[in-house]
Amino acid sequence: MSGNSFSGKLQHIFTFTTTTFQLYNNDEVEVTLSPPGVNAGSYTIMGGIAVRTGDPGNYEITTTDTVHTVRPLQAIVTTGSGTKKYDGEALVSPEASITGLVEGETALVTATGSQTEVGESTNTYAIDWDTTNPANYILTEKLGTLKVTDSE
Repeated sequence: MSGNSFSGKLQHIFTFTTTTFQLYNNDEVEVTLSPPGVNAGSYTIMGGIAVRTGDPGNYEITTTDTVHTVRPLQAIVTTGSGTKKYDGEALVSPEASITGLVEGETALVTATGSQTEVGESTNTYAIDWDTTNPANYILTEKLGTLKVTDSE
């Protein structure tokens, strides 16, 4: 099994899609490989061989399929932190971001965490993936803490 990391582009693991080879007596065979995909996942690469000139009976032709895996990339979601004394109003920190997306892909991260009572909680988030395929990414979270302290 071979593989590459997601890049947003067709994954090339070979340098040709169709190539002609010359054999005995100027016979020619054509070799074709199906290309792997773009998104994270596993793709079967199938080879095809056809005798273009000459007698196909002169050759024993076998092909072996292989699996190519496009691995997801790591992206990092970060949310902000905040601290305040208790005043009955919710503490929020709107700071939120995502890094590690390939060029041309976008996702909107919105901080959703809130802490009103004395104590602390994680500043959670929501993601709008827009046209980005979330299966192409493994998320690592660096989430902030919202902390409300006693007013005294």
